[in-house]
Amino acid sequence: MSSDAKSAVFKYLRDQNRPYSVNDIMLNLHKEHGKAAIQKGIDLLVCDGKIIEKVFSPVSFNLKGKILRQKFSNYVGQWKAKGLCCKPGWSFRLIL
Repeated sequence: MSSDAKSAVFKYLRDQNRPYSVNDIMLNLHKEHGKAAIQKGIDLLVCDGKIIEKVFSPVSFNLKGKILRQKFSNYVGQWKAKGLCCKPGWSFRLIL
């Protein structure tokens, strides 16, 4: 179920190419997947370096941007090499 949600979230963010919160994604996917499955899919996509999660207290937005994704992907690769990443549920803060 989470792999379906993961692919649906990635396809949606890629097609829309703008930030969305978990609730917005869930509503825009017409509640095909539950909020927990969407959040888990987002967590896995962040760990894979495919999307970036920006946290604006108390709401987090998920971005799919080529330049930001490349920069963030470099950091995630460094963290994975050091064994610091990735556990589902972790949030990353990207300060621009």
